[in-house]
Amino acid sequence: MSRLLSRGDHRRRDEALERRAFELRNCRGARRFRRPAVGSVLTRIHGTTEHRVTVVDDGFDYRGERYRWLSKIARVITGTVWNGYPIFFGRATGT
Repeated sequence: MSRLLSRGDHRRRDEALERRAFELRNCRGARRFRRPAVGSVLTRIHGTTEHRVTVVDDGFDYRGERYRWLSKIARVITGTVWNGYPIFFGRATGT
């Protein structure tokens, strides 16, 4: 059974939602994606092949083609969907 909220209940709920939205917008307590510096080279061995991706101003360069997302490169390499930066290129562990 649901109960009707009083004006005070609505106000407290709305304030809590506003605080949470502010925290999410400002990524407090959350890890933010930090793009590697331009010129950095990310490497990954998949199968028996070493794959090298260079960070460029407008995205990433892989084998002479420009990509906006590392996830797309990971998909090109493996044929399956990956989270490119933290998972496929091993940055989740800080390596």
